[in-house]
Amino acid sequence: MHPQQLKHIVVFFILLILIPTIAFEAASPSSEALVVEIKPPWDGIDPGVAECVIDALGKAETSASVMIILVDSYGGWLDSALNIGDAIYSSKVPVVGFVSGKALSAGTLILLPTHVLAVSSNSIMGAMQPVSYDPLTGSVRYLNESKVLNPIIEKAVLYAGSRGRNVSSVKEFITSNLVLNAQETLRLGLSDLIVDSIVDLISNINGREVTVASNTSYVINVRGYRYHTCSLRSRTLSLLSNTLFSTVLFSIGVMALIFSVASGNLYGVSLALLFLILGLIGSGFNPNLASLIMMALGSLLLTLELLVIPGFGVAGITGIAFLLFGILLLPTSIPVTTALTSEQLAMFRITAMVVGLVGITAVTFIFMKLVKIRKMKKQLFNLEGKVGRAVDRLVPNSFGYVVVEGEYWLAKSEETVEPGDLVYVVKYMENYLLVRRHGP
Repeated sequence: MHPQQLKHIVVFFILLILIPTIAFEAASPSSEALVVEIKPPWDGIDPGVAECVIDALGKAETSASVMIILVDSYGGWLDSALNIGDAIYSSKVPVVGFVSGKALSAGTLILLPTHVLAVSSNSIMGAMQPVSYDPLTGSVRYLNESKVLNPIIEKAVLYAGSRGRNVSSVKEFITSNLVLNAQETLRLGLSDLIVDSIVDLISNINGREVTVASNTSYVINVRGYRYHTCSLRSRTLSLLSNTLFSTVLFSIGVMALIFSVASGNLYGVSLALLFLILGLIGSGFNPNLASLIMMALGSLLLTLELLVIPGFGVAGITGIAFLLFGILLLPTSIPVTTALTSEQLAMFRITAMVVGLVGITAVTFIFMKLVKIRKMKKQLFNLEGKVGRAVDRLVPNSFGYVVVEGEYWLAKSEETVEPGDLVYVVKYMENYLLVRRHGP
């Protein structure tokens, strides 16, 4: 056999041995876990928190890292909890849940599909019965209709059953508002271990074998951890999703709209629309659509302010506010119905932010200049120090006419001035000029 052929065969067998090893290492979790926290002041399970957790899970899958989700929450939105639960259920990397204080209602639901669930010694879980909240009256109504309960029960049973948890207790969480402490969750097979810190958690989960999506087995091996920082968009969504805050915004928007229309102040309508759109986001209005609407309205208002409406007032300031919130709420991930790639969406987002910031900077500069001009002392005529010529004979304590800058002015002098003499304007006195003879 030719030496060159032998070399090729050896290289082929080396690659044949290494490729499975490389593939296994690429699919194995890295040694650093990614920690995402749901705790005060961002402890509500809302669209902003859901976006943050799902974004963290995406980063964990990209880097093949174990994700730890720390929960200390009373609960929140059902839709947001289901979005988080579905993402964890289909995760390609191990997800470890850790109840640091309480995980009630939606907080319990998002932990059921985690691959390992740890609880602190003083923690509680449960109370998953859904409720309906009326933002106008502040009243809470417990929902017992089977049409509402059964889908939630089936989803929770799917999450818990896939991880070998006690489904009977999970059903009682929903139907009876059962609440269990740490020791009881461990005894009933709802949690896997009791720890009191992330360091203890990591030391106890290392070496555990879990099965993730596609029936892939992983042996957890974590040597450190880092925290995931939620985006400004997700935090803005959480703030706008607060029921009390969104109700206040919507109420202000409705009242501002009524007063603006009743008083004929159409410029105030734009400000009312801003409050209305921000308030609607807290009621479930699509934030991506709200972002596009606000950016379009902001651009329109600034164009009207600069080209049509004289000065700079409510419309211009509201236009800047529309653009700012529109940029804040630009989507950070690619929608499932769009034809753009994730790279194109990221480029669009960066371009929109740059254009918006440049526009806001230009408008702010113009606004500052206009404010400076408006603060300047208004002077119709600045005749002091000007030289003119007397038309009439001026004597002390009498009036006559002079010509200054081609205009006839009533004038008064403290000395005698003959017709044709040059006069110097000493002071402008509202309805006449105080002058003196100019020259020798």
